[in-house]
Amino acid sequence: MIEEILSRIRNIFIGRKPELQRLKGLWELACQDKEHLVYVFLNAPGVGKTTLIHHFGKFLESENKGIFIKFVCNSDYDSPFRLNKSIIKSIDKKINQNYNLIEKYISQNFKKDHRERYRQKFKRLRELTNEILMKSTISLNDIYEIFLDLAEIIPIFFAADEIQEFQKLAFKSVENEGETALHYFTRLLKNLLNLRILLILSGTRYRILSQIGSKIGSPIREKVESLVIKNFSREEILEYVEQVNELIKIADMKQEEDDVLDLVNNYRQFLFAFSGGHPRTIERITMLFLNNIKFLLEKSGYEDYAKLVNFLLPLSKKSFENTLLTKEKENELIKLSSNIQFSIVKKWIIERSYNGHLLGQSPDVIDNQSAKEEVDDIIYNLMNLGFIVQNGMFNYYITSYFHFLAFLKPYHENHEMFLKEVLHNKFFELMCGFHSGFGYTFENIFSTTLIIYGSKAQKNATLPLDASLLKGLMVLKEKINWSKLSLELNILYQTPIAKAVDAIIHQENELVLMQITTARQPDSSKIDMLVNQLDFLDHRQLKIGNIKQIRGWIVSLYEFTSEVPTHKNLLVTAGDSLIPILGEDLFARLREVKQSFLK
Repeated sequence: MIEEILSRIRNIFIGRKPELQRLKGLWELACQDKEHLVYVFLNAPGVGKTTLIHHFGKFLESENKGIFIKFVCNSDYDSPFRLNKSIIKSIDKKINQNYNLIEKYISQNFKKDHRERYRQKFKRLRELTNEILMKSTISLNDIYEIFLDLAEIIPIFFAADEIQEFQKLAFKSVENEGETALHYFTRLLKNLLNLRILLILSGTRYRILSQIGSKIGSPIREKVESLVIKNFSREEILEYVEQVNELIKIADMKQEEDDVLDLVNNYRQFLFAFSGGHPRTIERITMLFLNNIKFLLEKSGYEDYAKLVNFLLPLSKKSFENTLLTKEKENELIKLSSNIQFSIVKKWIIERSYNGHLLGQSPDVIDNQSAKEEVDDIIYNLMNLGFIVQNGMFNYYITSYFHFLAFLKPYHENHEMFLKEVLHNKFFELMCGFHSGFGYTFENIFSTTLIIYGSKAQKNATLPLDASLLKGLMVLKEKINWSKLSLELNILYQTPIAKAVDAIIHQENELVLMQITTARQPDSSKIDMLVNQLDFLDHRQLKIGNIKQIRGWIVSLYEFTSEVPTHKNLLVTAGDSLIPILGEDLFARLREVKQSFLK
């Protein structure tokens, strides 16, 4: 029975009320005898463009309102003739398959004394398509003639999907040497704008608007309007899970109903945390969940959400790794990263990602229009690759947790690897629980954010170092031998085995020893150990460049409730003083998680 319900997953259609309402309005407008526009659905792969178009087209046919003709663009057309013939074939196939639909429309929408005339017109249309298909050359005018006759009989919803495939395809015809297939296609669309046809294009290449819009003198200049399909909202995810739950009931698992319900609830929470509302991601996670539901029900413990995540997350990662970052996509991503403005976009994504999927508006590039255009172009390309989705004209989201992992995969800086595992999304609190205490997690978080936000923090906080120079993070896995220690400049070294020192930084002629704590009442003995370490170390005995000064830095999530030991080379940053370094959102999140452990 599992196999049967798996086959039904792709038939689930939920939500999309605003998008469907918009399409219904555009359909009514297209059915009027006036010139209208070409509408373009553009967004990241997998957000449901094709599904929405197919659903709306089938709705129109089920309501006997019109006929749905879908044309899938591809890069195999080497000439206008092949493209034209393929379009005619699509129309011919559709009208032959939907003979009864068109007959019913004629019967319901034309006066009795006019019906026979339209039936004869439809008969001649079928004959005409056959005649055209037999021709050695087929022109745009031939296609227009077919559409003209069909639109007089029944309104048409004509959708061209995967339109980006026409973007770079050049036709080597005599009359239009090197014309792109997309530009050629728009010459057909121009002639259809005054017919009873709703014209929808969908694709993932955002720059196609510059080719089909006004910038290069397109045949449909000023006649194009962009539409956005959003990721699913929380309510839509709930609706999706409910339909999956109904399918599970059909499968009759023969387990206790409460056990199944616990699993479904955990699966729903997993979608909230990791899918980003991205339809294709939701579908693939669902397939993994259902493929393993029998095992989960037979074994104990998976009613606990953390254990389900521990099981399902590695499976999901492995599944997505093979599809989200193909070698081609990775090469495109690396090529993008060579752009001088890429660091702006990358920082924007990393800074926002720990707070959920919402990235908000694109990063500001003040007083530099050229740089702003480059940043926008990078964002467009990241959407084409699928890492970012546009939810509204100015809001952007990380497509899903797994897309975020794939985005960071080519970059091997340790602080980024940590952020992608810990700070992103709802996984944050879960990871804190799985580490060897929240203190260790906080050490990692503070170290990574110090590197990422260093230049910003330098302006707002007193630091015993130049954070803008920090260039990486490394872990010392052995106990420190100060007389043999060798450190690179401007690398933040974590020292998990040392008792008094959590991190070390070597900058110019200074050595900074850090102690990082989350205790509500920091242990004074640990502070004493750090102070003693400052006094004990003789910089003349150190084999780390030309060290002239050793300084200490105590970092605490909470203010000290007792007197802090003073030392001429000791700096203390505690409580609200961390905000300029961590930012308000991350500081509040850390305190929130710490509080949850104290309840």
